[in-house]
Amino acid sequence: TLIETSNRPFKNRNVTYSRRFGSVKERKMTVTISASDYNRVGKLPHPIRRRDHSTMKFGVFLPNGSNGYIPSAGSPVYLPTFEHNKVISIEAEKPGLDFVLSMMKFRGFGGETGYWDSCINERAAKAGREVGIYALFHVITVDTDEQAAAIGQDVIDKVDNGALRNILASVDLDTNTGGTADQLKAGLTQSLDDGNVAFMGAPAFHRSFATVARKIDQIEADTGIDGMPFSWPDFVTGWGDFGERVKPLLGAGA
Repeated sequence: TLIETSNRPFKNRNVTYSRRFGSVKERKMTVTISASDYNRVGKLPHPIRRRDHSTMKFGVFLPNGSNGYIPSAGSPVYLPTFEHNKVISIEAEKPGLDFVLSMMKFRGFGGETGYWDSCINERAAKAGREVGIYALFHVITVDTDEQAAAIGQDVIDKVDNGALRNILASVDLDTNTGGTADQLKAGLTQSLDDGNVAFMGAPAFHRSFATVARKIDQIEADTGIDGMPFSWPDFVTGWGDFGERVKPLLGAGA
């Protein structure tokens, strides 16, 4: 199942409406909030809770734009292809993929990495009626917390400044407050946990496999969100590691 996303206001919050399409019996609409809002969500007087007690869903934010979602030479630089996205989707199904997401983008940001200069887009079908809350995170998982932090810092140190300037110029056109534009600007000085601009303002799980599993369990318990789409520097190996070394630890209190 592929999902189209676009930013629109929802109850005074900027969120992402996602429309599923493909050969499915029921078409559903999900609402994706930036995971950078996790701290705010967790502190709400009445945290959002799922209507049922089903297991939280996990998916992949497909890299249908060049270089995925990291404008940095510290992360793999590549052109998007249907075959690459197909391989990611097939590999993700092995450990239990619940969904995939793809963005809609028509113009890139250049720079030395040609960030999003090439993009493959999908045509969306009519949206369904069910709504869920999905929080986006980047994932960097290795054997130790220290190794993961070092990888994340290397991405920040090698950010594509040319692409970054173009991203910020585009952001300045958005006059709304408290949304994606403000989060990207704040990302200039924010940590990996809060959402650095080298990761497009989305927070990154940059820890060992066991630590990331505990963090996911904590977020689910605190917020009751329906699921998480993830992004990795390397999507194929990233989801493989997640499925084999993180997912089995979820709910185990590892």
